[in-house]
Amino acid sequence: DVTYKTNNIGARDNINYYKNSGGIVLLGDSFIEGVGVNLNNTFALKLRNKGNRVLNFGSAGDFGPLQEFIIYNELISKYDHEEIIIFFLPANDFTDNSYKYQKKLFGQRYRPYFRKNASGSFEIYYPKNSIPSDLYPSSERKKSFIIKKILIDYFYSANILRQFRLSILGSSPEIQKIFNNDYGYGFSDEDSINGVVYYYEKLFKLIPSDVVKTFIIIPTDRDLREIYSNNSKYLDMSWYKKIKEITAKNDITLIDLALNKNNALIVNQRHEEKNWFLKCDGHWSKEGHQYAVERYLQSKK
Repeated sequence: DVTYKTNNIGARDNINYYKNSGGIVLLGDSFIEGVGVNLNNTFALKLRNKGNRVLNFGSAGDFGPLQEFIIYNELISKYDHEEIIIFFLPANDFTDNSYKYQKKLFGQRYRPYFRKNASGSFEIYYPKNSIPSDLYPSSERKKSFIIKKILIDYFYSANILRQFRLSILGSSPEIQKIFNNDYGYGFSDEDSINGVVYYYEKLFKLIPSDVVKTFIIIPTDRDLREIYSNNSKYLDMSWYKKIKEITAKNDITLIDLALNKNNALIVNQRHEEKNWFLKCDGHWSKEGHQYAVERYLQSKK
C-alpha cells in the first residue's frame, strides 16, 4: 500500500511550497509525482535527502508537454528557483496533448490540446463540450459516478471489473494502432512530434537564462526491450534529433536514461533495469527513482 498526501498547493509532498522556497523544481508526469511508491522513495525526496531544496510539480493524470508549459507559465515561474529538471516520457508525452489523439484517448475531457493553425504553427484548444470545474469531485459528476466510486473504494470485485474494462479498451484496434505501431522511443508521427517540440521551445524561452536546466528522457521497460531488439535505431529518429537540437540550442543538459553516461545502451551494460519498474503498472519502482537520481548527479560532476 502507498499513501498519497498533498501540500498547500496540491503537490505531492510533505512540506509546503512558498514563493521564496527556491532550489530545484521538477516538472514531469506520474513518474515524477511518484505513482506507486512511497514519498521517501521518489526522485524528489531522494534528491532532497542529498541536501538539495526541491519543489516537485510533477503531476499524474495524462500530463504532457503542453501542460508543462502552462504550469510553468502560470505557477512555477512565480516561485524562486535556481534550477529546473524537465522529464520527458516518449511512451505517452507525444499523445497526451496532441489533437490527433484527443477523441480516441480522452474524448471530451476538459484538458488542453494543441493543433495546427492556418499559419502552420500550433495553438491551444479545449474540447467544445468539455466543462471546467473548481471542485473535486466535479460538481457536474453524475450520481452514477458517485455510486461507481463507492463500489471501487469498498469492493474488490469492482476493481476486478474495472481492470477487465481497461483490458477491453486496451485491445481496441484503434488504441492498439496508437501504442503498438508508434510507441515510445519509436514514435514517428511528425505532427505530434512538432507540436511537442514547439511547446518545449516556448517553455525553454520562459525559463530565465540564469536558471540551470536539465532535460531527462525516460524509457519504459517496453522501450528498453525494443531498443535492445532493434539495436537502438531510435537515435536516428526525427523526435530524438529534434530534442537534441533544441536542448543544445538552449544550453540544456540532456540525459537519456536508456544510455549510460558514456552513451552506451543500458540494456547492453547491466541487468538491473528489470527492477526499475513496478510489475503491476510499469511506473518506476524505488530502484527506478534511485537510478534516475544517480544519473542526474553524475551529470553534475
